[in-house]
Amino acid sequence: MILSGIKQEEYREDTRYWNSRFFNSSDCSWKDYDTVMFHEGYRNNRRRMLVQIIDIGLGTGRPDWGAIEAKRCFIISLGKILETYNC
Repeated sequence: MILSGIKQEEYREDTRYWNSRFFNSSDCSWKDYDTVMFHEGYRNNRRRMLVQIIDIGLGTGRPDWGAIEAKRCFIISLGKILETYNC
């Protein structure tokens, strides 16, 4: 859905693990990310795509795009697909 341009957000649960990825521990400010690499599955010959990040925030996402209904999560707003790879 991301590759086709339909899905414009990706979600991650509001957990300690993801908090440590998105926040600086020294001053609780947001870390700055420009891109994200998505991998298709775990096999050796898998597709990957590099996607622009527009913004990262906290909120409730769309269940039809994979968010858990009425549960707070990190919302990664996606921009252009910059590159695709077949590895």
